[in-house]
Amino acid sequence: MLNIRKLKMSLPVLTLSGVIVFSPGVCAEEEEEYAQTPDQILTVDNSVTAAEFTNKEADPVVYEDNLNASAPSKSYAFIPPADGDYVIYFDFSAGNAGINYSVTDSYGNSSASGYRWEYGTNAETVSMTANITYTIDMGPYNDSGYSKFSITIYSPKKAADITDFTEVHDRVTYQGERNAYTFTPSISGQYNFYLSDVTSNISLTCKVCDPFSNEISDNGVASLTAGETYSIYVSQEDGLGRYTLNIGRQKDIATIEGYTAVKDSFAFEHQINYYSFTAPVDGTYTFTLTPSRSGQFLIYGLYDVASNELFRKYDDTEMTGTADLTGGTMYALSVLEPDDYSSLGDYTLQIRYPVRAAGFLNSFVPAPPSTEAVSENETEDPEMAELRRQNEQLQSELDSLKAQPGETSTEG
Repeated sequence: MLNIRKLKMSLPVLTLSGVIVFSPGVCAEEEEEYAQTPDQILTVDNSVTAAEFTNKEADPVVYEDNLNASAPSKSYAFIPPADGDYVIYFDFSAGNAGINYSVTDSYGNSSASGYRWEYGTNAETVSMTANITYTIDMGPYNDSGYSKFSITIYSPKKAADITDFTEVHDRVTYQGERNAYTFTPSISGQYNFYLSDVTSNISLTCKVCDPFSNEISDNGVASLTAGETYSIYVSQEDGLGRYTLNIGRQKDIATIEGYTAVKDSFAFEHQINYYSFTAPVDGTYTFTLTPSRSGQFLIYGLYDVASNELFRKYDDTEMTGTADLTGGTMYALSVLEPDDYSSLGDYTLQIRYPVRAAGFLNSFVPAPPSTEAVSENETEDPEMAELRRQNEQLQSELDSLKAQPGETSTEG
């Protein structure tokens, strides 16, 4: 039996590089007729429950003071609440003596040092350990005179778990800031972490790292494994302001045998939709992908149990692929939105079955949609769940009996 989830992760990434091969399988010697049956259309549920999260940050620690003849030096103690990189701004705003500064840990080790002899700000990034006292010493750059200064310490934000959210609202407030998030997918596949609503004139980068801190993304697009926890980083490159981090999620695999058409859609760039198809009988099957509009560029392919490509098609109009399939064998189809927002939207995948599949199609009963949704935070009463299961089973048996032809006795 084909493990569709394992196959999905091993499917080749569909790109336009290299040679495009169309392998329709073993061609039938004669043109085969197709089953003529009522349409069974599967509309894939693409609804996503929007859940927004606003990341909070701690207020910066600020010291404002001055140096003069009676107080030529000042010292300040700072105890970081968590491990991480802290950004410290040293600002010289008035006077003629300038500033000298240094940061040392409780063991006397230097963490940062510098000076300013003209008005302006120096920024220092200091890696700090939680609950250790750090000392910030201030003195004049010149031997005498007066200086007014300020020290502003920005603490790193705690990595936020964004697994349950579709949008994260956040901001960068200082140079070199890096906001961290964690994400644990429930479905293996391709995810897209992308930015929107970015304040004008600022530059940000987004990357995804595996549990071993290796970057695995290309512009925020990454293949993730269910149950693994990944880190997402949004880093400030230029300018300060707000942004929204969006999570484009992998949809679960849809089982499509028995249906004559599948309606689905793309919501974000680089999305891949996967389907499993178990051929009911031996024969020639035809799959036609029709985008909803001209110019909608899509790629789709059919793969066997060994991940061998049976066909791959790409175009902006109707695309048809044909393959000889073995009854009882599971195959995988994938439809890819390459990298262009103009390709987002709906499409229809039509399936034509060999005439020998007519009996299967006529007796096929689509799975009924759930009428009583149970939230993730609620547990359905066990007795109600058992009654529902028995009712669905009886309904299925009744529908099967209705579909069977009457039997004629041959005994005398």
